[in-house]
Amino acid sequence: TRELATQISDQADILVKFHRKMSVQVMFGGTNMKRDISQLNRKIPTILVATPGRLLDHMQTTKLESGQSFGRDVMSQTPILVLDETDRLLDMGFRRDITKIISYLPASNRRQTLLFSATIPPELKVIMAQTMNKDYVEVDCINDGDAATHTNSYVEQSHVIVPSTSDRLV
Repeated sequence: TRELATQISDQADILVKFHRKMSVQVMFGGTNMKRDISQLNRKIPTILVATPGRLLDHMQTTKLESGQSFGRDVMSQTPILVLDETDRLLDMGFRRDITKIISYLPASNRRQTLLFSATIPPELKVIMAQTMNKDYVEVDCINDGDAATHTNSYVEQSHVIVPSTSDRLV
């Protein structure tokens, strides 16, 4: 999960590079929590990438210099939740942490939830029903109807090189 969090954070940094008011922060276990808190005190990031355990630690215990609770005051205003590799997070035993994290966030009707998973096992269906709006859309990239199929081996991968737009970015 640390490696995935770092990779996602690196890509998010690239995405916000030209947006001066946007920032990215990554948090994961095995690092100094005081460093995380110091960054949060400087600026609440636009995009926070975190492993479930570390995020939950901060949500339960971190108090900011402003007097705000990171979990109850800051995260309760979070309008978008992205769960990546959700099937793997469940396999690794993070279901309880994910449920606790979601309890700090706005209700699903006031939050957009994006959930990405290579497979959709029954346990994940339960989490989807609990955390997403009732009218959520499920996208099956290969349309085989098999929740256990690993889609990455069936999805055609490609890329396009586009002309530079650096002279047009604000």
